[in-house]
Amino acid sequence: MRIKNKLKYSLLALIASTTVSIQSCSIDVVPQDRYAEEAVWADPSTIELYVDGLYARVQKFPVWVVSRSRI
Repeated sequence: MRIKNKLKYSLLALIASTTVSIQSCSIDVVPQDRYAEEAVWADPSTIELYVDGLYARVQKFPVWVVSRSRI
């Protein structure tokens, strides 16, 4: 019975310490494959590049998607 209690308390201590250590981790990683929103909207030239990129994507849509959205 004592071994069971020791095992239970050891497991509880392990879970508690793991939870505390994980909460202190910083997982806010800045993506390296795209621009941050603040960087895009801060400069008029980058805004224009962003909007031009959106137009290029819209032109790739099939015609039936555009025509069905007007119904």
